[in-house]
Amino acid sequence: MKVITSHMGNDFDSLASMVAVQKLYPDAILSFSGSASRTVREFLKNHANQWTVLTPRKVRFDEITMLIVTDTRSRSRIGPFAALLGKKDIPVHVYDHHPPSADDIDGEFMAIEPLGATTTMLVEILLEKGIPISSAEATLFATGIYEDTGGLTFGGTTTRDFNAVARMKEMGADLANVPNFIEMTFSAPERRILDSLIENSWVRFINGAKAVFSAAESPDYVDGLSLFVHRLRDYFDGDIAIAAVKMDNRTYLVGRSS
Repeated sequence: MKVITSHMGNDFDSLASMVAVQKLYPDAILSFSGSASRTVREFLKNHANQWTVLTPRKVRFDEITMLIVTDTRSRSRIGPFAALLGKKDIPVHVYDHHPPSADDIDGEFMAIEPLGATTTMLVEILLEKGIPISSAEATLFATGIYEDTGGLTFGGTTTRDFNAVARMKEMGADLANVPNFIEMTFSAPERRILDSLIENSWVRFINGAKAVFSAAESPDYVDGLSLFVHRLRDYFDGDIAIAAVKMDNRTYLVGRSS
């Protein structure tokens, strides 16, 4: 049995890349490695007739013959599936867009691209292979790219991300409905803070957990720092993110964990 999984706390790039990868491994099942975000859970509840994603408890681990990991290559972020790593009879394939770290999985096949979203790479592969994409899949794939790139505004966004969304529009993606799934609108000051947090970040491993630290300064007061720290954690595929942001002569310290 082949299993496709992703990082704990699945977001839309995680879910979309899992669904995209399943089109490359059609005999594989989808399974979360832990909890999923609230928005992803609501989305799947409303699309239960299209995609089924199991919880780890419903997976027969003794029957797994291959593990496919998307949107992460950090062994500490795939929950119980990490126990399968290193087993000679279980090949591991990885598709990811995050920066490297000491916690990286060493898979038999590694597809790593410095893109705004893992889904972008997989959309390119599907298009290159001529694999059909339905309008519902195109909408999900566009949602995954939009969420991880902040609506194509984050500093790490590439022209390939733009092109992938454009192609999904051609395939029938309902872009007008994407904002109903995710919160992706950022003002100019908000984008500046997030870009500064990413640029000023550093990573440390603490008791096996991948911790991301950063600091930024803004002349404008911006509400909702927890969202930016959440994005920072996701950008580096970390378990924990802590950031100090100076605004209005005050320094705010915010932490997020998976």
